[in-house]
Amino acid sequence: MILRLTSLVLILLIILGMGNSILLGGSGRELTWHRYHDALALANQESRHILVRFTTKWCVFCRKMDETTYRDSAVVAILNKHFALAKVDGDSYNLVQLANGNITEKGLTRQYGIRGYPTTWFLEPDGSKIAPVTGYIDQIKLKFILDFVATDSNEKMSFKEFVEQERRKAAQQQ
Repeated sequence: MILRLTSLVLILLIILGMGNSILLGGSGRELTWHRYHDALALANQESRHILVRFTTKWCVFCRKMDETTYRDSAVVAILNKHFALAKVDGDSYNLVQLANGNITEKGLTRQYGIRGYPTTWFLEPDGSKIAPVTGYIDQIKLKFILDFVATDSNEKMSFKEFVEQERRKAAQQQ
């Protein structure tokens, strides 16, 4: 009897867990990474900023960001709402289609001046460059950066001023 009850509870937990995954998975719990040119087209079409991840298969901190930062629910929600996401492999010879011709992902990495991985570039919806961040970015820092870019605060103030402003707002709400 206890074994049967335990099995029933386990089955219900699995079903409920799958239900949440079905409900939330399709509504923003996962990120969709596009090829560079596809992300540019999507951003232009939907007036979204662009986050470009420059990564490699051997990059330990790129994998760490995949396992932590890019799984944080607040980060995922902001990215899915405000950004088109591009993933570029700095070692890949896959072609990227640009308006002025094709280039490899490795060549695009060179054009962006990438010297270390991970490097995350933020772009305007028209593809013009805002700024890069080199190295591992934790969830808290990335959330601040995403809010900074998504609200176009980068056009009005420095990142440091933005963070101070956000911390003041948070302190006032407590």
